[in-house]
Amino acid sequence: MTSKNVKWYLKDTNRQVCLGDEVTFYQSISFSRYPNTTFETTTTHPLDEEDIKSLKEAELIYEKEEKPIEEYTSYLKWLADVEGVNYTEVLKSFGLTLKMNPNAALSILLKAISRKMNDHSLIIPRKVWLIDTTVKKPFMMDIDNANRLKNIAWFFNEKDAEYALKVCSPVINHCEK
Repeated sequence: MTSKNVKWYLKDTNRQVCLGDEVTFYQSISFSRYPNTTFETTTTHPLDEEDIKSLKEAELIYEKEEKPIEEYTSYLKWLADVEGVNYTEVLKSFGLTLKMNPNAALSILLKAISRKMNDHSLIIPRKVWLIDTTVKKPFMMDIDNANRLKNIAWFFNEKDAEYALKVCSPVINHCEK
């Protein structure tokens, strides 16, 4: 029933609902034959696919398909291919860098993502988005000289920078340990 790229949100909000979330159902049951008799019950359990289906049918939640996040290793593979280097060696080197200096590994990965995203770009923008690796947030900066972009990870817009951060989330989590 579910696709990996589908997420559910409460109606008219951006609050996400996930399988396994604890949900409480309140039920009131009455019979037309016995109008003065009503049974009420509450049930709490983890949200499962059947519940998702029921909540969608009742239009209490809506689903939204989201673009899948690439594995960060795919960018390392791309980098190895572009540089003509053995991917296994790049991966091994990246793993060592991640252990010894996680922030350096993050910078390497962000630069690989930036290079791949901007690979065919002939346009050098006047304003670019950079990522502050201290707080792990994007910010905009004016660029007056294209040479300044050679050794840094830069992005055309905030959306691309945010996407790069999502791809790097396993490395970021390692940095914060």
